[in-house]
Amino acid sequence: MPRKALTHLAATLALTLILEPGTVAASEPALPDNSTLDSLHQEWSRRVLETASAIDNFFFSARVDEEGREEEQKTRIRAYLKFGYDDNEGISLGGGLKGKLYLPRTQNRLHIMFGGDDEKTAIGTLDQSQDISIRVRPKLLEAPRHHLRVDIGLRKRIGKYQPYGRVRHRQQLDSRGPWLPSVANKLYYFSRSKIEYHGQLNLDRCLSPNLFFRSASLIRWYENNPDKCSGGFCLDQYFTLYERLLHSSHEALAYDAEFFFRNKPEFELYDAVIKARYRRMSHLDWLFWEITPAVHFPAKYKHDPAFALMFRLDGIFGYNETTDVIKKLPSCQG
Repeated sequence: MPRKALTHLAATLALTLILEPGTVAASEPALPDNSTLDSLHQEWSRRVLETASAIDNFFFSARVDEEGREEEQKTRIRAYLKFGYDDNEGISLGGGLKGKLYLPRTQNRLHIMFGGDDEKTAIGTLDQSQDISIRVRPKLLEAPRHHLRVDIGLRKRIGKYQPYGRVRHRQQLDSRGPWLPSVANKLYYFSRSKIEYHGQLNLDRCLSPNLFFRSASLIRWYENNPDKCSGGFCLDQYFTLYERLLHSSHEALAYDAEFFFRNKPEFELYDAVIKARYRRMSHLDWLFWEITPAVHFPAKYKHDPAFALMFRLDGIFGYNETTDVIKKLPSCQG
């Protein structure tokens, strides 16, 4: 891994450690042991978590598709179509299926997953491949703020299906303020493409009953998968402001600023994207459509601004809890 990439990785890990409860207590005056204050903090954290979960479900975030709700492990399949236009790349069309089948008689330990990785790159990029894998999940090791899972299975990498193992850890960090930090780490080992690491730091905050802000920092590293991240290592930073529209509970807006860094030929800004997403549920509670106008600045074209437009249609089959999800947003301050 290049020296600059290691520097950025170390900085992100340092930020994670700074946010840990023990570190915060060491750098700031200790707060009094006040049961009322603790109760208020727990209630605030609960509301932020519920709002984040509601938004993730309504916008079908990759985290929800990959992880599923911990307390609601149910079969869910998403079919989607995408139509895109980009000043540099022209018109593109794509689509596919993504989902997870839970086999209840296996006590939630055997899953069939299909669909692409859904790793974000630049605006206008469409899924080029579909993946199918069978995953065996051993018994969970969990605590109230920690979630640890171990998976073994078969998954597609570098054009071939490979046996793999994965250790996944998620933790909600302690915070006395209005920001709710959380970290997620995934460590994979594939029989041929070897080690992969995915790390994510989220900072969530309710700004008002109708506004929710999220900062997400993602690090990915691939030992032997040159098709990913332009050579192995990438750092992505997302800032998103979600808005519930006052006149409707079935539509929402998201305003995004996204920055993608790659290490080939050297660590540099690969693309920057400014976009807005308008998402609405149709008169059918399982059919959604989304339109995304954007301006981005790809390094491939010397960072000259380019307009892009994406139209997306999503249908949910199986477990669906998104019908009144936007109604939950007032719980931020309710």
